[in-house]
Amino acid sequence: MVAQADGAAFAELTDQGKLVYLGRLPQSSTAAPSIWREIRGYKNYIIIGSEAQGHGVQVFDMLKVKTSMDPRPCRVGALIW
Repeated sequence: MVAQADGAAFAELTDQGKLVYLGRLPQSSTAAPSIWREIRGYKNYIIIGSEAQGHGVQVFDMLKVKTSMDPRPCRVGALIW
């Protein structure tokens, strides 16, 4: 996971040391951009919070990334509270 001002990106580090971009999770459409994101993992979930007004908390199931067979980067959704 890579925190971004307007969301978070998914990336994988290959055995050859190459960073591969897998997709991104945009922030809530009601949130203002913020350079601060708190990203934590619990089991197969990623929990993302931000100080941005209207952001709330995003919860994403990482199994959605691991089971994706599409090699193109994807835009994914999350549960938002």
